[in-house]
Amino acid sequence: DDDPPGAWSRDELIEIFRMKGCATPTATSFNHTFLVGSKLRLFFFDSHGGVNTSQDGVTREAVAEYEALSATRELRAERDAGVRGLAFFHIPLAEFADPASRVLAGRISEMDAARPEGFSGRMVACPGYKEHSATGRPLVNTGLYHAMARQRNVSGCFVGHDHYHDAVLKRADAGPYLAWGRVTSFTPPADFEGLMPLPF
Repeated sequence: DDDPPGAWSRDELIEIFRMKGCATPTATSFNHTFLVGSKLRLFFFDSHGGVNTSQDGVTREAVAEYEALSATRELRAERDAGVRGLAFFHIPLAEFADPASRVLAGRISEMDAARPEGFSGRMVACPGYKEHSATGRPLVNTGLYHAMARQRNVSGCFVGHDHYHDAVLKRADAGPYLAWGRVTSFTPPADFEGLMPLPF
């Protein structure tokens, strides 16, 4: 779910689900969900690559499908029984860069907001943070965060994309926690990526 084009097409990547040991061998889309045991539901959303290749990240259609699924008897019963949900997608939502989102743990790191020569994505300064802190996000907010706040079946969202950020954020509303996961770097040294060292 990172910036295409890559070594494999999206159709080829979907075949990964057929591999032995995959938890979702019948999945036909990058937007899917499944129950782990009896107390955890995982949601996966296709955010369509990087901000330089995506106008809207998770599409409005995918958000509508999530809300329709959440309204089914099965998922309403899960929510009422205390099943927790976690969501995973690559590109951060607009709410990650909103001043109403406060850092609870970790930090938003300084980074080169301009990115390397030729980067055409939109870098959005994170209000309240240092000048060069930035969040790469789609150009259109398709409403996934507010859908999750309405459905109350996702406790936390985990994203990547901004490799220098390592933080958990929360807004004052009923929406989920917002978290960046740590990048593992590409090659030794493991604490360095691109033009600057990783902050952790």
